[in-house]
This record gives sequence, structure tokens and C-alpha cells, in this order.
Amino acid sequence: MHFRIPARAIGSRDHIPGLYPRLELATDRTSITMAEEESCCGCVSLNSDDDYDMGLHIGSIFIIFAVSAAGTLIPLIAQKIPQCNANSIIMESISAFAYGVVIATGLIHMVNEGIEKLSDECLGSVVEEYGSLGLAFVLATLVVMHLIECESSVFFGNQGSLLHGHAHGHTPEAIMQQPVSTPDGAVTPQTAEYHGKSVNHAENDSKIRRKIATIIFEAGVIFHSVIIGLDLGVTTGSEFNTLLAALCFHQFFEGIAIGTSALSSIESKGKLFMLNFAFAITTPIGQVIGIAVRTTYSSSSSTALWVQGILDCVAGGILLYTGLVELMTYNMTTNHQFLSRSTAQRFSIYISLWLGAGLMALIGKWA
Repeated sequence: MHFRIPARAIGSRDHIPGLYPRLELATDRTSITMAEEESCCGCVSLNSDDDYDMGLHIGSIFIIFAVSAAGTLIPLIAQKIPQCNANSIIMESISAFAYGVVIATGLIHMVNEGIEKLSDECLGSVVEEYGSLGLAFVLATLVVMHLIECESSVFFGNQGSLLHGHAHGHTPEAIMQQPVSTPDGAVTPQTAEYHGKSVNHAENDSKIRRKIATIIFEAGVIFHSVIIGLDLGVTTGSEFNTLLAALCFHQFFEGIAIGTSALSSIESKGKLFMLNFAFAITTPIGQVIGIAVRTTYSSSSSTALWVQGILDCVAGGILLYTGLVELMTYNMTTNHQFLSRSTAQRFSIYISLWLGAGLMALIGKWA
């Protein structure tokens, strides 16, 4: 409805009696309504056809998929370059960049958001009585991750020992007890056989550990990817454009981390493709869900807050443990090959690590 106000009345309250009080009342009511919407628990934000650009949302599904897939291909492409063999400074720098991405994603994009959701006043007295609920889920995840790593190493280590014993007719302990008659300390065939088998067994354990770490790492990323896809699917207006741009960088860098981790632990090309594809398709699936439920979804409902908050904290805990223990500790802190590199090479790898963490932390401002 449009009002036509005479020019002489503009700037004067006297010529339009009662108009300004009504405008002030309407403004007050609008402010109250906006405040109620912001503090409303379980309210649904209804997106009209004018506000919701369906074509752009559908197009964003393919954009996110393409960017995610491109990120996973970077390590594969780099490996094809002669100068980028597995132990080259270039590949180690790419891997270090991925480690930084993993840690920053877990801490800033997952744990931070999970704590925020599990601290929401819409959850009621539970949050008021225990303010560290989100961190408790992170702590529980770290403890469980440690348990899984230790027990899986014991289990697969025992399996390897049993297979080794059946295959050769004797156990490593029996080999070690065989007499060695070399006064000058030379290596006999028996000790060479034992040490060779010990090294092979240790390498096999390391491969198994890396595979387990990769699968758990991807599971944590997938939890989070569904959530961010859902959020993008229900977002409208200029906020959607900002979030889409940020998520493109987010998914690309995360794809590099996934691709690097999978490449170092998965030998089968088919399984490698499936892991990378699973990552690339997960966020688009979340977007499809968001588009489908955009008129009924409420991000402030207690159910949504509980589910998203717990998933974010658990996924964040997984990524923190994976990044700090499985990736940084085993591949850098306790890795003799890394520590034996020159100072310049080590610091170039450090800088790659810091760059990955810093860029992912910066993206956390928008996504």
C-alpha cells in the first residue's frame, strides 16, 4: 500500500495529525517481531519463491561437487609429475598443507560450531546446568579414538603374527631364539631373516594403521559435510552467495586433505576412487536434503541443535585426533626421514602446514 504525502507536509508533524505516532508504533512492533524471531526456538523461516532462487541452489550442487572432486585430484595429479615422488619435498609439503587443513577444520569449523549449538538457550536447563557439554563430547571422542587405535593395532598385529607363523612353520620368537655363532657380530642368515620379517611386519602394521586412520578421518568429514550442505540448502539471499563462495574454498582444501590421506594408505585404485567420490558427493547430498526441507526445517529446534551439535563435536574430535596424532606425530614429530631433512626443507614443510591451517581458519569467518 502506498501513501501520497503532500509536499508541504514533509518535515512537519502538524499537517498530518496522528501519522507519526502510528509510524513509531509500527516501527516498535517490527522491532519486537524481529527480536522474537531471533530468539524463537523451533521457528521455521518460510522462504517464498521470490526469496529462494531454486536455479542457483540446484546449480550450486554441481559447483560444490566439482570443487570437492578437484581437491581430491590434486595429490593424484602431483604424483604423476616426476619431481613429485612419494618422498619428494613437494609431496611432503602438499601433505603438510593437508595436515593443517585437517586440524583447522576440526577445531574451527566443527568443534567451534558444535559448542555453539550445544550452548544454545533453546536446549533449556541442560545447557544452563552444564556449560561444557560440547567439549565433553569432544573429549569422549578423543578417548574413544585412542582406544580404537590401540586395540586395532593389537588385533591386526596379532593377526599378522598368526599368519606369519602359519606361513613359515615357526613364529618370530622361535627365529629369535635360534643360536647365532658369529663372534665378530656379523649378521647370520637367521638374524637377517628375522630382521627382514620384523621390518616387513612393522611396515604392514603401519599400512593397516594408516588405512584405519583414513577411513575414520573420512567418516568425520562426511558427518560435517552433510550438515554444511543442509545449511547451504536452506540459506537464501546475499548470505547464500557468501556461504557458497566460502564453501568452495572449504571443500577444495578439504578435498586435498582427503586425497592426500587416501593416496598414502589405499593401494587399490577402485577403493581410492570410492573414498574420493564419497567425499565429493556428501555435501551435495546435504544440499538436496536442505532444498527439500527448506519450508519445514528449523535450525533452532532442539532436535536439530542436538543432532548437529553432537555430530559436529564428534567429527571435530575425530579430525583433531587424526590431525595431531595420526598425521603430524607419525609423519613429522617421530618420523626419522622428516627429521633428517635439511633445516630449509623442514621449514618449507612447516610453512606449508601453517599455510593450510591459516587459510582454513580464515575461511571459518564465512563458513
